[in-house]
Amino acid sequence: MPFPEMNQVERDAYNKALRKIEECQRTGGTVLNLREMGLTHHPPEIGQLTALRWLYLHDNPELGIPESVLAPRWQDTFEKNPPAPPAAILDHYFRSQRLWGRS
Repeated sequence: MPFPEMNQVERDAYNKALRKIEECQRTGGTVLNLREMGLTHHPPEIGQLTALRWLYLHDNPELGIPESVLAPRWQDTFEKNPPAPPAAILDHYFRSQRLWGRS
């Protein structure tokens, strides 16, 4: 569910992300690409994706997740260069939210 302080553009981006998350959950997907979506809040439903191995949240600057946590970028990812584990990305995100008082 989108957050009340979101404007319409942010709600649309969030809802689009939710549809991708639902699809990933329904199919047991291991990759979730939410890059360049204009997300301002992390959808907590990502945490329900038990098969998720790769999470791409790049180019969503309002999430406040540094590239060093997200790296490498989608186009640079290969077997020898996997992205950070989803748990590490989400852990960083939620820790930073508590620090900023946005939880």
